Amino acid sequence: MNKNIKDLVDNYQIRKTNKQKISFIAWLRKITDSLGYDLEIDKYNDHGRNLIFGDVEKADIILTAHYDTQPNGIIPRISFMSNPIIYLISEICTYGGILGIFLLFRFALSKFIDTGISYTVTGVLLLLFIFQNITGFANKHTLNDNTSGVATILTIMEDLEIHLRKKVCFVFFDHEELGFLGSKNFKDKYHSKIMDKPLINFDCVSDGNYMFFITKKKFKNSKYNEALNKSIECNFTKKNDKKALVEKASKVIYTSDQILFSNGIAITAMNKAPILGYYLSRIHSSLDRVFDEENIKLLKNTMIDFIRKI
Repeated sequence: MNKNIKDLVDNYQIRKTNKQKISFIAWLRKITDSLGYDLEIDKYNDHGRNLIFGDVEKADIILTAHYDTQPNGIIPRISFMSNPIIYLISEICTYGGILGIFLLFRFALSKFIDTGISYTVTGVLLLLFIFQNITGFANKHTLNDNTSGVATILTIMEDLEIHLRKKVCFVFFDHEELGFLGSKNFKDKYHSKIMDKPLINFDCVSDGNYMFFITKKKFKNSKYNEALNKSIECNFTKKNDKKALVEKASKVIYTSDQILFSNGIAITAMNKAPILGYYLSRIHSSLDRVFDEENIKLLKNTMIDFIRKI
């Protein structure tokens, strides 16, 4: 692990409050200044800031990751992404299971206190749980979601040759966890300049041996598709235990900032379970502690190779 990524992992995993984000931005500016990049802070409300490196209009591609982090959801999330139906079932089971826990608690509580009071207590606890999941205490462990995406972008910026930098605009989105507010603002502001550019988004890339490249029809029909596939083939070889899967966005559901863009590509790492298929787990909880450096290195090498080809 290089010095900057170690510092990120050790000292800047929590980027939820305004103060924490300001501290992270100051740290990032110091590093990027030393690398020769200019930082543009695109502020869209009192506490929302997208961080832009490069020329949005002149760049060929845009590489993104959200840098904000989430509250501790207490109960770890697991989502199966193999297809839309499996995804929907897994989401229903996740939230249905949470509701079931509260109903069991209410039932047990009613054995000791008045039934009406048990409903009230359970209702208050459920509301507190929802509040915590939306805007509560920060999750202290965010290695996969999305310190891994930030690390990937930063390592690409570190190793990308100077003469290739003009091809890329790097963007760190804010407020993905609050409903893609940062990426929505970026889209609204730069729509006419980015509508035909591939936007490649890194989110949750360090926990899983199956690396998904989820592309839309517009990208598949573009000149960039063949170059990306060749770069993937060159870097994901049988010498490692990682496998790259290039899938259609209509087949694999992945909800992150790229969904707002017609030429958006999602890159994420998943694990695999028998029958149910590929899944994302442990995020939004204290269990988010897996940081596979090999994933970061593979993605960095793949992206730099791709940039050289375009």
